[in-house]
Formats: sequence, structure tokens, C-alpha cells
Amino acid sequence: MPRVPSVKTTVPAVSSGRRVGAPSLYSGDRIGPYTLGRRLGRGGGGETFQATRRVGTQEMEVALKVSPLRYEREAKRLNDEGRYSTFLTYHGAQNIVKVNDFGVVDGYAYLEMELIRGASLRDLLEDANENKILFTSQFALTITREICLGLRSAYNLGVQNNRTCHHMDVKPDNVLITRDGQVKISDFSIAAMRFVGSKFARGIYGTALYMSPEACAMEVEKLDELSDIYSLGVTLFEMLEGSPPFTGNYQQLFRMHREEPFPCGTRGPELQRLIDCMVARDRDRRVHNYDLLIHIIDLTLEELGLTLFPLEHIFSSPVPG
Repeated sequence: MPRVPSVKTTVPAVSSGRRVGAPSLYSGDRIGPYTLGRRLGRGGGGETFQATRRVGTQEMEVALKVSPLRYEREAKRLNDEGRYSTFLTYHGAQNIVKVNDFGVVDGYAYLEMELIRGASLRDLLEDANENKILFTSQFALTITREICLGLRSAYNLGVQNNRTCHHMDVKPDNVLITRDGQVKISDFSIAAMRFVGSKFARGIYGTALYMSPEACAMEVEKLDELSDIYSLGVTLFEMLEGSPPFTGNYQQLFRMHREEPFPCGTRGPELQRLIDCMVARDRDRRVHNYDLLIHIIDLTLEELGLTLFPLEHIFSSPVPG
């Protein structure tokens, strides 16, 4: 079986020679105290790089998300994400990527986060697909439970502080697993819009493959923890079956999530019952809170005669398939 892919940790040191402020940033560019390394991703209001922050003689490797100030909408979105993620970090939210700092420097809005050394859930799924294996039920349920703990932690902090704390873009790309087996949720850029009090206009929020029926119908007033639970159910289905339940273009996906019967899985009735209660199109039939969902996951593990997968060993053993 293949080994779990790991995030590369080398930081390219050759300067690109491009000035900061050009349309794209490259390895070696400098922004304030940061020297950019390789690009980790795009989206959610900016580009994310592995970077080195130097203060005096001290250097620290971080993940740095940046957006040029001239792109006002993206820069504001990144600033809002910084405020929200700092709130979650300060209050000790469980299973989220921690934020160290955010602000403006050299014409860029920036968000400095802990650098996760490990792999995303998307990396693991792609590796499993390439090798034609499926995750074990034990592994998929354990990851789902850890994601649920993170979503619950953020939601409860919101309730305690009279704030709205829903992620609204739950998907494998936004789930990271560290080398020592911690599961961390990333990219709270959509969630931050509500946290800072922005009014949601009618529109698309999320990623079509994982969006709830209410999100696909652009019923923004209904986007809440039940929507996140639906997206988590789609993610669980993909972990168990190797592919999302629906595929197609945006319009096709929106219609399928709203109208098509959710496909039945092939991994047994216990897992099917769990998925069914997470992705029920009728919100009144969908599992209605994280505490209950965690309880149902634990019962499913018990029914299957399983314990939690030891995630701390994931990078020293083959992909759990």
C-alpha cells in the first residue's frame, strides 16, 4: 500500500526578481518581515504561501495568506477572516488552524497562520484513488468525528459570544492532518463574513460539490450548522466511496443536491444510516446539532465493533485503506 503523502518542507531560496505588487507573487519575494517560499494554494480571498518571518535574529516558518490592497473586496475578506480566526484562536477553539497575526504591510493584506506539516484530506483521497483503494470505515469515521469536534467548538464559541460561527465551506481541501495526527479545519473566509456582521446577499456560498440543498437554492437565511453537517456528510461519503455523490457542472450540481436522491453507499447499513441523517434534504430530518452527530458516530463505531483510528501513526504507516 502507498505511504501517506507529506507536505514538503523545503523553502525555495532563489529570488524571482519580481517586485512586490506585481500581479503574481513568487518564491523569494519579500513582504514586510516575510520571505515567501512555495505557493500552498489559492482561493478564499488570496494566495497562501509557505513563508519565513524574520524578527531580529529569529526566524519562524509560517503559512502566509496575502491579497493586494488594490483588490478591495478580497483584501477586506482577508481582514475579516483574520478577525474571525483570531477570535477562534484566542478562545482556544478545537481542531482549527491557529492564526498568529493579521494586518497590512507593503500594500498587501496578510494573514499569518501556523504552518501545518502533514497533508490535507484531499491529498489523502487523491493518493488513495491513484492506488485504487478506499479508506477503512474506522479511518473515515475518525476523521469525520474530528472535523465535527472542530465545527462544534467554533459554533459553541459563537453562541457564547452572541456571534454566528458556521464554516460554510466544509470539504476535504479545508481539512488538514498534522504529522502527529491532529485534524485541523482551515479557510474560514466565508464564515468570517457573517462573524463581522456583513449581510449576506443572495448568492453562492461554498463549493458546489459539497453544498447543501439550501445553499444550492441560495436560501442564505438558512445557512447554518445544518448546512455544514450536510457538507460533512458529503465529505464522509467521498471518504467511504472514493468520489463525491454528485458530479457535473455548477448548474447540474445545484439541481442534483436539491432534487436528485442522494446515492446509496456500498459500505453497509450502519454507515448508510449515518450518512442519511447527515444529508437529509428535509432539514427537519437532518441531524440537528453536533453533540447528537458525535453521539451517532460513536454508536456507529460501536455497532461496527471499531475504535477510533490512531491518527498519531498515520504518517508512519500505509494509507488506511
